[in-house]
Amino acid sequence: MGKINFREGVPQTGEGSPFRSRQFIWSSDELLQGISAADLSRTPLDLNAFEPVLWNDLASEYDARFMFEHIRFLLPDRTPQLSSILTLWYQDEANHFVGFRRLYSLFFNQSAAEIDARLARRRPDFSMFEPYFASECELCVLFAFDEIATARSYLADGPFYDQFGIPELGRWIRAVARDEAAHFRNFTTFVRGRFKDRSQEFDAIVDGILELDLAKPTYEATFVLDHTGPGFSRSFLLECARLLKDALTR
Repeated sequence: MGKINFREGVPQTGEGSPFRSRQFIWSSDELLQGISAADLSRTPLDLNAFEPVLWNDLASEYDARFMFEHIRFLLPDRTPQLSSILTLWYQDEANHFVGFRRLYSLFFNQSAAEIDARLARRRPDFSMFEPYFASECELCVLFAFDEIATARSYLADGPFYDQFGIPELGRWIRAVARDEAAHFRNFTTFVRGRFKDRSQEFDAIVDGILELDLAKPTYEATFVLDHTGPGFSRSFLLECARLLKDALTR
């Protein structure tokens, strides 16, 4: 069984308050290595009904690479604090993708190569998010909103994974959710410390992101706001916005 360790980065000083990024160190491969397709087939559940949810989770984790490269191109002069956050974020999302791909492969009898090829055919469209790349403040609030929604969604999926009777499955999805919650903490802590002078704008920024999420027609491989399906109801997203506002003003 894989281990999960906690690590906080070395404090980084500079403009704004000193900041420690937070990360849990663990491996999807280690946690899931003993699970087989036969193990996952021993269930009365309708797996096909869960396929769109699992694919959306898998694809959005994969799409972190598109977002990471887009940020590197548009924000080459990022502060050291933000660079630290994004590096840990990207490492975690890559680890999550490995786990989701393994499970999707076992559930639906597709090889990793077939899954990768299907994912690679997609192209991201960041046009609706371009205003959020103009400032580290707006970008981090956008990420924080997405991370709290994802963390809550993965926790809500816990009972699905538990029904297989394989402890590692439930442990894995909750480890993924814990990572997303740590990302949320990293982004909100950074915003509160670095952008104190803009605190009166935080609620309006969150409201704009919420409006965008509710109005967007489709998900375009952007990593953020991949909120499709019945789990992402209006009330769910409104609660995410409330939690984010509270975190930014505490």
